[in-house]
Amino acid sequence: MVGGRGAELARLAELLADDTPVVLVGEAGVGKTTVLRAAASAAGRPVFEGGALSTLDWLDYLAFERALQRPLVGADATAVAQDVEAAVGAGVLLLDDLHWAAHTTLDVAARLAGRVAVLAGVRSGEPSTDRAVAQLRSAGYEVVTLPGLTEEQSAQLVAALRPDLSPGGRAQLLARAGGNPLLLRELAATGEPSASLRLAIEARLRKLGPVGQDAFNLLALAGRPVSAAAVGEIGVKKLVDADLAVLVADRSAGGAPMVEARHALLAEIAADRLAADEARALHKRIADEVRDDGEAARHLLLAGQSELAYAAALRAADATTRPAERARHLAVAAACAVGPDADELRLRAARALELVNHWDEMTRTLDLIDPANTDARAAACLLRARGAYTAGDVEGLRAALSAGLELAGGADSDTAGGADSDTAGGADSDTRVRLLIEQTRVPVFVDFDAEAGMAAAERGLQLAAEHGVDLARAHYLHGTAAAIFDRPGAVEGLERAIRLAAEAADTVTELLAATNLISTHEMSGDPAAGRALARRYRDRAAELGLGEWERMMRVTLVGLDFHAGDYSSVLDEAEDLLAETLDARAQGQLLELFCVALVDVGRADEALRRLAAAQSRLADDSRGRMEALWVRLEAAFWTGRPAEALRYADEYTSAHESDVNTLFGCVSRSWARLDLGIDPGEPASPQERPILRAIPLEMAGVRELHRGDGAHAAELLREAARLWAPYHRRGELRCLWGAAEAARRAGSEDAVRLLEAVEARARQHGMAPLLGRVHRSLRAAGERRSAPRVRDAGDALTGRQRELLQLVGAGLTNAQIASRLGISRHTVVTQLSSASAKLGAVSRAQAAALA
Repeated sequence: MVGGRGAELARLAELLADDTPVVLVGEAGVGKTTVLRAAASAAGRPVFEGGALSTLDWLDYLAFERALQRPLVGADATAVAQDVEAAVGAGVLLLDDLHWAAHTTLDVAARLAGRVAVLAGVRSGEPSTDRAVAQLRSAGYEVVTLPGLTEEQSAQLVAALRPDLSPGGRAQLLARAGGNPLLLRELAATGEPSASLRLAIEARLRKLGPVGQDAFNLLALAGRPVSAAAVGEIGVKKLVDADLAVLVADRSAGGAPMVEARHALLAEIAADRLAADEARALHKRIADEVRDDGEAARHLLLAGQSELAYAAALRAADATTRPAERARHLAVAAACAVGPDADELRLRAARALELVNHWDEMTRTLDLIDPANTDARAAACLLRARGAYTAGDVEGLRAALSAGLELAGGADSDTAGGADSDTAGGADSDTRVRLLIEQTRVPVFVDFDAEAGMAAAERGLQLAAEHGVDLARAHYLHGTAAAIFDRPGAVEGLERAIRLAAEAADTVTELLAATNLISTHEMSGDPAAGRALARRYRDRAAELGLGEWERMMRVTLVGLDFHAGDYSSVLDEAEDLLAETLDARAQGQLLELFCVALVDVGRADEALRRLAAAQSRLADDSRGRMEALWVRLEAAFWTGRPAEALRYADEYTSAHESDVNTLFGCVSRSWARLDLGIDPGEPASPQERPILRAIPLEMAGVRELHRGDGAHAAELLREAARLWAPYHRRGELRCLWGAAEAARRAGSEDAVRLLEAVEARARQHGMAPLLGRVHRSLRAAGERRSAPRVRDAGDALTGRQRELLQLVGAGLTNAQIASRLGISRHTVVTQLSSASAKLGAVSRAQAAALA
């Protein structure tokens, strides 16, 4: 019944038409589900309805499995969102009762914003209401509040339900119900104005008799449809006749009849009134009835049957090939486990949760470890340290490693053996060796201390070999340290890490090593080999359903495109990826690439705006601060503000002197000082890493330009361009312009030809600021070049964005555009949003008109 909800339905229809995700919030029984269903039906599109359940609030992605009525494809939230998007397509996804949803469900719901049409419902006043609404709002959901019925609307409803009710009884009922449609309906059904809904429900249940009460209690605890056979013919009839339940078809079982409580609130109240022994007996019946071992395990746990729950959860884990599902089942088994092997199972479950990035659940599982089991607690610290590093929590990383080493035999011993080997955990325990290997992260990734980092990596490799422990991890960290600090053996070490990790089925380490090998090829090896490896592991992650890792491989491909000067690909792909939920480190890396690419194509103001908007999401460490400084430095230099660029360059190059990335800032500082007429200073020392070998020559060339030796400057800069060419297009073209400008200053007859060659290539790559410098050089050489015209906002639009806006102007919806172009609706929404921002438009229609 949707009487009196015209305004709310009109609002939902308006938001649906614009593909804006909606979360409808209201008190229990106010009619959220009815309104959501009516809005979805009115849209005239296929509807996929699912919802969270109070008794299954632990179950990942339940609402989506109910909506699609099949198991989901994917091991993490990213992959699940892709599966749901593909299944729903141009339809409407209705997700009810998300206040009961597991955090993973909310994560996917957030990722689906803009990808599919979503109508969500959340009950107000619940402990998790604020969390659910806040997460959905931050993802772009429009929050709509559903108030109670007005007095007139309530009176009309009661009159329709109970025309025989006396005026006095009707007035008392209206006062008790407070405009809540469910209260009105339930109180009216008892024949008397009960004091509360609980009393009304109890009155109705008493009328059912023992069989009907037992049937409804079974539905209440199941929290989902139950087979009619399990409820029993008499029980089904009583519930349906009393309008407490409805019959539905089980599409996954050939349309077999199922019974479902008519309203979750009714079931919730019935479940709350059960005695503990009644609830346990019903959970056991439900466990016996369900076909899925995983669901049975959870009901067995609630039934107090821990041993049976443990066995069922392990069977479920062994039966699935889906990493996320396996991790979930292992977590249940770990919660039930007792005896000497319990903590080992908890660690196994935690490692499975690590693979699929379920960090919160991993932490809860680790918290179950026996406080007296020192070695297991130390092993838990290792996993906590990895989680902290991924989250960008440097202090958390240090603290976890320190605590783990203390538990595993003391953090001060230099070797795995020694006099303290009889302390808790044993100084030569496998756990301590693993912690010492993992500790390599601190000097390498956090402190950028070459000597300490390489020493730690060498020590970790030695310990791994001596004890036969974590060889893949040790090679991964050693190979990474060698790559970062330009030591030999980086590629070989990382390749060996990948091979050993694959043999040991250590997927996390294999993917980490592959990521760093790609970066090593990008900076020092063969960029083409890096690109092939990135594509291979992007596809591998997709096959495993590891959407987070698939996305990380896409980030590495953006890096390769940036260095190749393929700015069109960088801007399109990075814009899509930045709309996703990324960890702090990936966010910073991608944002840096995206913003510097914007600077290089003449959109520095936009780069600074994007940086400011995303600043809070960057890792709060030296790396995150350097990423932001680099963008500001490049934006200042290429927009003709050398004094400001110099300030940023000085801060950037002093941030971490041992970090070789500061050398890029040294180059920019040299050019800024040249623009200011200041001596650029001494060049950097010779570099071993191929991508950096050009830097000393380029800095020397800039210094010679300042000194006035154009011929020598041109020679140095041409050689720098040659060294940059395989690895870094912007460096190559910058040096080619510098060499041509030096030749012009030296009076070379070849200067114009050289400048025109750079002009063609800068135009090819869309490098507007560099092209401006080339044109100034050409004008100084006597060649006519027009001053750059004033750009309007439309110049920043990509070809894809112009195409989309043309289709908007033709009247197509986002779903129709996505279907016509063969792209996701999320891509359409993201690109239109970006185009609107560039044009200063407040709507897609205005953006289309301006374009």
